[in-house]
Formats: sequence, C-alpha cells, structure tokens
Amino acid sequence: MKKALFWLGILLGLQIVIALTLYASNQSQDQTESRPLLSAGTLPERLVIDDGKHRADVAKVNGEWRLPDLDNLPANTSKIEGLLSKLKQTKTRWPQTTTASSHKRFEVAPEQFQRHVSLWQDGSKSVEFYLGTSPGYRQTHLRRADETAVYSVPLQNYDFPSQNEDWLDKRLIAVSAITELNGPDYHLRKTDSDWHLADAGEDELDPDRVQALIRSLENLRVQGIADKPEGDAELVLSVRAGNSDYEFRFWKNGDDHVIQRSDRAQTFTVSKYDYELLIEATRENLLRKPEA
Repeated sequence: MKKALFWLGILLGLQIVIALTLYASNQSQDQTESRPLLSAGTLPERLVIDDGKHRADVAKVNGEWRLPDLDNLPANTSKIEGLLSKLKQTKTRWPQTTTASSHKRFEVAPEQFQRHVSLWQDGSKSVEFYLGTSPGYRQTHLRRADETAVYSVPLQNYDFPSQNEDWLDKRLIAVSAITELNGPDYHLRKTDSDWHLADAGEDELDPDRVQALIRSLENLRVQGIADKPEGDAELVLSVRAGNSDYEFRFWKNGDDHVIQRSDRAQTFTVSKYDYELLIEATRENLLRKPEA
C-alpha cells in the first residue's frame, strides 16, 4: 500500500511539474509575442503629436493631408506616409519594465513625456502611445497608453516633430511647366523647348542663366510662415505655368526674406539664396556676355 502511494505521489508531482512548465511556456510566449505598433489594416486619417509645449495636428481633408491649425495648408505627404510606414514596421516584444512606477523615469507618463502620439481613424483614436528617453543608439522607450509595459523600439523623437510648420509641404508655392515670365525689365516666353526674350533686338539670351532662373521657381522651398510686411513689395514677378497665372511678391523684412504667391493668402520665408537669385535677375544679367 505504501509503495503504491509512493508511486502515486511521484506521478502527481510529475503532473504538477509538467503543468507548471506548460503554463510558464505559454505565458512567456504571450509576453514576448511580436506586436506591430500600427497594424496593417489601420488607415489613420489624423495624426497628433504633443511634446508638452507644442502640438502638431495633421489631418486628411478630401483625401489630402492638411494642417488644420495652419489654415488647412498642405502637409508633406511623403513625410507623413514615411512615418506611418515606419510605425507599421515597428514591433514590440520584450518589455524593459512592466511597473507603473517606472513611467516617469523613462518619461512615458501622462504627466511627463517627450512625445505623446495619437492616431485617429473614423473620428476616434485607434493608436496612442508615449515616447520617452533613449536607452541606446537609435532606440527610444515607448509605452502604449493603455498598458503599463515599457519597450525599447527603433524610433527617435525627432521623427515626430511637434510643431505644425515642421509638417508643412515646403514646395507649396513652387510652380512647374513655366511658359512665360515677366520681370522688372524683361519678358521671357518659351516656344517648344527654347526661351525667347521679347524685344530682343540683337541681344541674345544666355540659356544657362535663364534655366537657373526658371529652376529657382520650380524648386522653390519655403522655410516657414511669415507675417506679411507692410509697404509695397520690392519686386513682382508674373508667371504663367501650365494654364495658370501667378504673381510672386518679394519683401526684405529685417533678416527675413519673404515671398507671397498670388493664389495664397499667407506669406512665407525663403532662403536668402533663393530670394536673391530671383530678385537680382535683370535683362542685362540674363544675356549672353560677349567673349573677351
């Protein structure tokens, strides 16, 4: 009898060990299962990024990414789509910690964070997380808003600018397919692939100088939004591009170089280089120089 009880005890012990092993294995698998930060089926229509002082808000309007807080100006679509693609590729696996007391230390707490990011779909939040300190090169601590676990992920806070102007489409006043350009003392018109100067007489255009001028309008990048300066513009350029006509107005406002395109109410700062290249173009310096 004692011998039977002994073997029964051994068998029961083995069953308990096996059960505990299976349970621990399942728990470990659940805790380390790779989870994408943004699932493939998620189609965000709004992105909000807060750093505690500034807040960027980017939203889709009629299928286009816009900046609601900046008069619905166009946002940089490739930058937004690139970030969303990166989020879909980012997965969490091993948590660095699961204690709520660590959230402030890693700066992923609601009252202390470096970035608070939320993505919206169908009018409600679909994804929300905090980004905090960096545990190593190109790594950042992340916590989902509805979890206590903190992970290390291959994201960086500078990938999540928190000011609206950082998301602005910097090409929003550039023009392409230019066929006419009127400056202070010149009128350029394109026929087929060649540019011609009105009332040229014996003067001959320098093709390289003309192309440089045209490219400066085609590649024009704004740096930010500016207050419209008082007084008359220093220069007005009239441009025909495609089937549209535009006027560009130029002001020097202190250290700022400001441009406005006629179809937009806002004025924008541009680089000194772009500004001077456009404003210093005259009939004389667009002509081919006689050989010495």
